Amino acid sequence: LVIERDDASEGAPSQACPAEPRPDCFNKPAAFKRVYKIDLAQADAEGFVRKVGYVDLLDIADPDGKAHVPLEPSGRFVFPYQGPEGVAVVGPDLIAVINDNNLPYNAGRRIGQPDGSELIVLRVPELMAAR
Repeated sequence: LVIERDDASEGAPSQACPAEPRPDCFNKPAAFKRVYKIDLAQADAEGFVRKVGYVDLLDIADPDGKAHVPLEPSGRFVFPYQGPEGVAVVGPDLIAVINDNNLPYNAGRRIGQPDGSELIVLRVPELMAAR
């Protein structure tokens, strides 16, 4: 598993500034944060590997509302941080992802408040089964 991310830093895509900026919006909302499963056995002669599946950290289904995080669209969860930097397999179909909050500089979750450290555990059977 590997993480690919943009360096656009703060906030969920739904919090982007409109044409007329407001003080309560983010100038550079996160646009690309994914955990990929890659196949090292299929690396080509130049070292490129095949991506076999991914989880979009900016669009995670949460139909049961387990996340309990304000500002999220109903039934969805986002992990909008500049630095999701750690990923680990923690069960047959579970992964854990953690952010580097760069305290006190990042404010991906709440405007004007430094991010805390967040660790999320995701049940991703389709990702783990991808070939």
